[in-house]
Amino acid sequence: RAGVEAPNTSLEAWDASGTAPSTHQCTAAEFVYATNNPICLAVANSSGYLKQSLLTSNPCGPNQGCGTIKLLGPTNLTALRHGPVARLMAAPGGLPQTGNSSCNGSQATVTGTITGLPSGSNASISDGQDSTTSNGSTYQLCATPGSQVFTATVSGVCNGYTGSVGPITVVKKNTYTENITVTDPAAQVTGTISGVPSGDTWTLTDTTGDTKSGVTSTYTLCVVADSATTQQTISAQVGPTGCGGDQGSVGPFAVSGGSSYTENFSVSAEPTCTTTTTTATTSSSGTATTSTATGTTSGLTCANEKFSNEDADYISVTVTYPTPIFIPFIGNLFGSNGIRMVTSNVTMAIQPCTLTQGG
Repeated sequence: RAGVEAPNTSLEAWDASGTAPSTHQCTAAEFVYATNNPICLAVANSSGYLKQSLLTSNPCGPNQGCGTIKLLGPTNLTALRHGPVARLMAAPGGLPQTGNSSCNGSQATVTGTITGLPSGSNASISDGQDSTTSNGSTYQLCATPGSQVFTATVSGVCNGYTGSVGPITVVKKNTYTENITVTDPAAQVTGTISGVPSGDTWTLTDTTGDTKSGVTSTYTLCVVADSATTQQTISAQVGPTGCGGDQGSVGPFAVSGGSSYTENFSVSAEPTCTTTTTTATTSSSGTATTSTATGTTSGLTCANEKFSNEDADYISVTVTYPTPIFIPFIGNLFGSNGIRMVTSNVTMAIQPCTLTQGG
């Protein structure tokens, strides 16, 4: 909760440059100092039976407390919802036809079709142990027995096409039919930027928070292009946001997964930032008689956001903590030296900047 209410402060504790890594573990200092990460402080100061010493001394070490933070964009969250966690909830499929596998006696045969393939392409299919290449839209794979997830991938303009089915309980010598649909949730946008001052480099940001820094006069950017995102706008910024810098944008324009687009645009200077000045006059008796202020004051506003489009992102926090096992004589059978590591996780959407005010 501390992170979604103060995302700038939380993320800047990882990297003040404005490019937070996707995963961060709280350090000993972050569990203590009030100027550090509010997420780590919230963990250390939470009510209950957590001992701060297990967090502040060698955090994330053996039998020690640990706080792990992840920054998830909309694409990451979609993958999380359809990834291994979601697949564990799916019912097993593929009714076997016993005893007619064309593979060797220790494997099973898995066949199926792949839909969503680009015309004229083949897919790579793997269960993590065994792999094959499709013949157009059909495939056959000799699979190792066990609980298997079958994944198909095809190269594309960005991350390519991907899709999966499973988990499937595979039994040797049997035959299964498992069809896979692949999609490419990204599009590639290239173009030129005119009006760039000599020597400047730019940071590009699209509607869904994809960014690219160090851009000069040409760019290539992979953007989200799935069923929920059919349009994108790309903005370029250098220097302060809102005033004192340079800015330009293009869009909204239509995007479709697996496609390539050319979008050129120009940038221009923003208004000069105003400053705050205060003047005062003092009478002979030492009493201030007048005080005037001109210009604007600075503070927490949405223009202070350091991480572009963070309103669309999510913060996930996982806390791992050692718990003693009080079972005489056999406690060590359930953990290391009578200690069992328990884990709790929560994922929340970052609050809109209208609420956080860039905090």
